[in-house]
Amino acid sequence: MFNRKILTAAVIAALAATSFSTSTLAAQAQRDATAVIVTALSVTHDGVNDLSFGDISPPGTGGGAGTVTVDTTGFRSALGAGLAGGTFGFGGFNVSGCNNCGYTVSLSAPANLTSAGNNIPVVSMSYETASGGIGLPGTLSGTGNDTISVGGVIQISETQATGTYTGQYTITVDYP
Repeated sequence: MFNRKILTAAVIAALAATSFSTSTLAAQAQRDATAVIVTALSVTHDGVNDLSFGDISPPGTGGGAGTVTVDTTGFRSALGAGLAGGTFGFGGFNVSGCNNCGYTVSLSAPANLTSAGNNIPVVSMSYETASGGIGLPGTLSGTGNDTISVGGVIQISETQATGTYTGQYTITVDYP
């Protein structure tokens, strides 16, 4: 009987040892995990082109408000207001980052251009990526570069005070 207990204990121990071991039917696979760090995006003023609406004369009395538009190519037009010359053109920016990578653009316009407490409302602003088009994301070139041009529309009242009006806008680029 004593041998039988020893034999039973040995069988139970052997079964326990095999039930906790790895099954011969199990399978495993391994793969590598990777991460690629790309060049950070940057956007800088091109050093040449500032968004400028030029010299403007207000609409005549009783004419209501007028608008002046400078598009993303630098073309200027007016509706109701007069164009009186001066320097005008689009705002220009350079974008750099990783080669052949896409990027998104967001543009924050000021509510107004201001001069000595007087305001000119900014109706809208737009951008154009050289690689994507008006209002579209861009793709950096094989050397990691692209350009963005910015235009806008302002509203001129018939009683607009004379002065030099300014305001800041913000352009932001990001990888999608």
